[in-house]
Amino acid sequence: MNSSQFNNSFMMNSVYNNSLSVSTIQKDIEKYLDADETGDHTTTLLFEAHDTLQKQQELIDQLKGQLKNEGKIENDFRTQSLILTDKDSELKEFKNKCYDLERQIKFYQTKAAEAMLKVEDEKKSSERKIESKNKELDDLQSKIRYLSTSDTSNKKRAEELELKISEVERNYQLKVKSLEKEKLQFRSENVDLKHKSNQSQDQWFQESNKDSQIQLLYSQKLEYEQQLNEQKQRLDSVVTALADSEKHYELLKLSVSTGTLENDLKKLRQQLVDSENIRKSLTKEVTYCQEQNEKLQKEIGNYRQQAQSIGNSEFIKQQNEMLKDKLSRFEETLTKYNTLQVEFNQLKQQQKQYQINENNNYSNNLGITVDELKIKLSQVEIDNQVLLGKLGEMTSNLRVLENRNKELQESLDQDKDSTNVKNSKISELTDKIKRLEKNNYLLKAERDGMKRILDAFDVEENISLKNSNGEDGEIQGQSSNSKMRLERINELERALNEKNLLLEQYESKLSKGTSTQNLNPMDVDEIDYREEYPKLNKEIERLMEEIAILESRLGRGEYDQSKFKVLHMTSNPSNIGMEESSNNNNASSPSGADKNLLEENHRLQIQINDFEKKMERLKSVFRQKINEFREAVYSLLGYKIDVDTQNRYKLISMYSEKESDYLMFQYSLVNGTSSVNGNQQPKQNGKVGNMELLETDFTKSLDKEMRAYLFTCKSIPSFLSQITLELFSRQTFHP
Repeated sequence: MNSSQFNNSFMMNSVYNNSLSVSTIQKDIEKYLDADETGDHTTTLLFEAHDTLQKQQELIDQLKGQLKNEGKIENDFRTQSLILTDKDSELKEFKNKCYDLERQIKFYQTKAAEAMLKVEDEKKSSERKIESKNKELDDLQSKIRYLSTSDTSNKKRAEELELKISEVERNYQLKVKSLEKEKLQFRSENVDLKHKSNQSQDQWFQESNKDSQIQLLYSQKLEYEQQLNEQKQRLDSVVTALADSEKHYELLKLSVSTGTLENDLKKLRQQLVDSENIRKSLTKEVTYCQEQNEKLQKEIGNYRQQAQSIGNSEFIKQQNEMLKDKLSRFEETLTKYNTLQVEFNQLKQQQKQYQINENNNYSNNLGITVDELKIKLSQVEIDNQVLLGKLGEMTSNLRVLENRNKELQESLDQDKDSTNVKNSKISELTDKIKRLEKNNYLLKAERDGMKRILDAFDVEENISLKNSNGEDGEIQGQSSNSKMRLERINELERALNEKNLLLEQYESKLSKGTSTQNLNPMDVDEIDYREEYPKLNKEIERLMEEIAILESRLGRGEYDQSKFKVLHMTSNPSNIGMEESSNNNNASSPSGADKNLLEENHRLQIQINDFEKKMERLKSVFRQKINEFREAVYSLLGYKIDVDTQNRYKLISMYSEKESDYLMFQYSLVNGTSSVNGNQQPKQNGKVGNMELLETDFTKSLDKEMRAYLFTCKSIPSFLSQITLELFSRQTFHP
C-alpha cells in the first residue's frame, strides 16, 4: 500500500512539473507575441528563441529522467507483483494448513468428547458400584454390630444362667436340709405319738369305764392320723418337687455339658469371620475401583494434554479470523494493484503518443500540441477539483441528512409512544367516567323512587287514619287508596321511562365520542377520579343498606310510632268493604298483592340487570387475567398450555418445529382414572402423582435419556426442561 501511494504521488508531481514548464513556455510565447505587436527589435526575438530552445532541451532532459524513473517504477511493480503472487501462494498454503488443522481439531475434539463420555460413563458405573459396595459394607457392619451385641447379650445370659444354677443348687441344698430336719421332727413326733398311743392304751385298759376319755383319745388318734397323712402328702410333694428340681438341674447340666451355648457362640464367631472376609474382599474391590479411577483420571489428563498440545480451539479460531482478515486485505491490495497496472499501461501509452507528437512537433517546429495539452491538463485538473469539492459537499450533506433523519425518526417514535400512552389514559378515564356517571344516575334514581314510595305510604296511612271514623269515610278512603296506587304505578312507570331515556342519551353521546373530543386535558387533570371513586362506592353501599333496611321494615309492616297509632277493631267495616270490593272488582281493578308482585318483579329485574353487568365485568376481567397468566407462563416457562374437557393438558413448546410436536398429559383422580380417547395411550410408567403422560408421535421420537427423567426419576419439570433444551439446540446456534 505504501509503495502504490508513493508511485501515485510521484506521477502526480511529474505531471504537475510538466504542466508548470508548459505554462512557463506559454507565458514566454505570449510575451513574444506582445513584443511583435509593439515593434521590439529582432535581437530580443533571437535571444528569446534561444532561451525557449534551451528550455525545451531542459524539458526533454526532464522527460528522459522521468522515463528512467518510470522504468524503475515498472521494475518495482514487477517485483511487488512477484512478491504478491508468492504471498498468494503462501496464503493458499496457509489456508490449506488451517483447514487441515481445523479438521484435526474437530477430529480430536470428537475423540476427546467420546473419551470424556466414556470416562463419565465409567465414573458413573464405578460410583454406582462403589455405592452398592458401600451399602453392602454398611449392611455387613450393621450385621457385625448386631452379632457383637448379640454375643455380648448371650454372654450375659450365660452368666445369668450360671448364677441362677448356683442359686438353684443352694436353694436345693437348703431345702434338702430343711426336709431332713422336718423328717427328724416327724420321726420324733411319731415316736412321741406311738408312745402316747401306748400310754393311752394302757390308760384305756386301766380305765375302761371312762368312755368319754376313750372317745377323746380315739378322736385325738384320728386327728393325729390325719396329720400324719397330711405330713406324708407334704413329704411326697416335697420329694416330687425335689425330683423335678433335680431333673431340671440335670437338664441344665446336660445343656451346659452338650455345649449348645458354645455352638451358638461358635456360629456367631463363624459369622463374624465371614463378615470380616467379606469386608476384606470389599476393601480390595474398593481399592481396585480407586486404582481404576486414578487410571481414568490419568487418561483424562493425557487427553487434556493432547488437546492443549493441539491448541485451544478459540485461539485457533481467532488466528483463522485474523488470517481471513489478512486475506481480505491482500485481495483488496491485489485489486488496487491490478487497477494501478491498468492505469500505468494507459499512462505509458499516453506517454508514447505524447513523445511521438512532440517529436513530430519539434520536427515541424510547431507548438500547437503543447498548448492543447496544457489546456486539457488545466481543464482536467479544474474538473477534478470541482468534482472533489462536490463529492465532499454531497457526503457532508448526506451525513447531515442521515443524522436529521435519525433524530426525526426518534422524535416520531417518542411522539407515537406518548400519543399511545395518552390515548390509553384518555380511554381509561372515559371508561371510568362512564361507569361513575351510570352508577351515580342509577343510585339517584333509586333513591328518588324509594323516597316517593315512602312518601306515598305516609300519605296513605294519614288518609286511612282520617277516614277511619265512618263508613262513608272508609269507602272514600278505599277509593282514594286505589287512586293513589294507580298514581304511584304511573309515577314508577314515568321514572322508568325517564331512566331509559337518560341511559339512551348517555350511550349515544358516549358512542359518538364526544367525551374523548370535548374533554380538555386540563379538566381531566383537575378532577381526581381516584378520590371520587371510593366516595361514590361508599355512597352506593350506604344507599343500598338504607334501601334494604327500609324494604325489610315495609315488609314487616313497621311505621313511625311517634306520628301514628294503630287501632284494631273487632268488626272492622273497612275490612268487610275491602273484601266485598275485591270480590266484585277482581277483573276490573288490580289487587294490592298484584301491585306488590309488580313492584317486586321490577325490583328483581333491576337487581338481575345489575348482577348481569357485574358478571360480564367479572368475566372480562377474568379473561384478561387468564390471557395475561397464559402469556406469562408461555414467556417464562416456554410452553403453551391448553386444557381439554376430559382433563387433558396439551403442552406446545415455543421452540417446536411442527404443530404435531406436542405433549399430552392426563389428569387422573386418586381413586380412579379418567377415560382416554383418540390415538393417545397412557404410558405404563409415565404417571407422576395425578398427572400421566399420554403417548404421541412426538413422545415416541424422544431419547431414552430424556424419558428417564420422567419414568425413572419421576420428575415432570426436569423432563420438560430437557425437551426445551433439545429443541432450542436444534433451532438455534450457540457456542
